[in-house]
Amino acid sequence: MSESYDTGKQGEQAAADYLSSNGYNIIDRNWHCGKYEIDIICKRQDEIIFVEVKSHHKSNIFDIKLLVNKEKRRKIIYSADKYVRIKNIKLNARFDIIVVIYNASDYVIEHIPNAFYYSRY
Repeated sequence: MSESYDTGKQGEQAAADYLSSNGYNIIDRNWHCGKYEIDIICKRQDEIIFVEVKSHHKSNIFDIKLLVNKEKRRKIIYSADKYVRIKNIKLNARFDIIVVIYNASDYVIEHIPNAFYYSRY
């Protein structure tokens, strides 16, 4: 596997560990809807949360607003809609982004709750 694939998988595990340790109940990981995927699906209180995980090395400079572009958000929202219909979920939904930034020997997690939302317009 490629280094970026390994970094992504490690980042997803770090994000899942972070969520679990902060009171989120992980209910699904790497859920596929056709060719689309949702990294982590979890529940906390009366919400279902769809989480997109982005992993980067500290040497990479990036703008958080560009991590999940409009097309990626559309795919996540489409997949989340399918998920709640298939699983007959009657909870409020939100969309979070977790950024895992690696440095030489450690990582930092930045959690962005309500990073984007569904809008018909």
